[in-house]
Amino acid sequence: MDVGMQSIKVDMKAAENAPDKPVVGTTGSTFLQPDVGNSDTDGVKGAPFGGPAPANVESEVSASWPRRMWHSLQTYGKNVRKRPLIMLGPPIIIFCICVALGVWGVEAGAKQWERDERGRVQSTGIEWAASFKLSLDKTFTPLSTLSIFIKRKHNWTTFSTEFPLIMQEMLPTIDAGTIQELQVAPLGHVDAIYQIVPWPTSPPGTIDIFANPALRGGALTTIEQKRLVINGPLKLVGGAYFGAIVRIPIFIQNTTYEETFGTKYRPPVPTNCTGMPCWNEATKEKFW
Repeated sequence: MDVGMQSIKVDMKAAENAPDKPVVGTTGSTFLQPDVGNSDTDGVKGAPFGGPAPANVESEVSASWPRRMWHSLQTYGKNVRKRPLIMLGPPIIIFCICVALGVWGVEAGAKQWERDERGRVQSTGIEWAASFKLSLDKTFTPLSTLSIFIKRKHNWTTFSTEFPLIMQEMLPTIDAGTIQELQVAPLGHVDAIYQIVPWPTSPPGTIDIFANPALRGGALTTIEQKRLVINGPLKLVGGAYFGAIVRIPIFIQNTTYEETFGTKYRPPVPTNCTGMPCWNEATKEKFW
């Protein structure tokens, strides 16, 4: 170690007189002494050591950028002409992959949105159907009760006086948000209406269900099936609401064709329904 340290001793005085000249050490090795006065540290010949470059040199460096850029483009163009597959293949492949991923992402998002919307609609439909079924179940009790009363007292003159009293007794058991009104229609003519939810307009007079094209089809279906039938949704007569009409038919057995049930209608059958299903000659069963 001592030998190495001594081998780099230099005659500094001689080096000051001869900058940039080789200096011989004690071991015969040669070194170059830097020219402190003309340092090229900043890349400019003759600039002081650590000092700024002259302004004209900076402008030349700035002006060389466009030339260097143009030269780079020319070089890239030559490489493309010589090796088009190598130079253009990878960028095109990457571009196609990005486009494919973008299209896939859009389609996947659209399908997910469609699934979410379909699920939301199905859920809303199921909830509405369940609510509608619950509302229909609540209509069965009052209709069945009225049917029992009418079969026991099928004379309209007698029943029409008792109808408001019967409804007042049943009113606490009826959901006001489900049923708007209850109607009684002897021989297909609505002669009594008990409003649970008041109409926005005045209630109409007598309604001939079988003479109304919008109502006749549902009424005939109810008579033919002899059970509770739902028609709708449709605009309620005399009202501003849409709703469903729930009907239950009433038949009186062991009667005659001329039986009027205390009504004023002649012939004593629904309009344009003189035979089946309104009157059964074989069983003597007649629609009330």
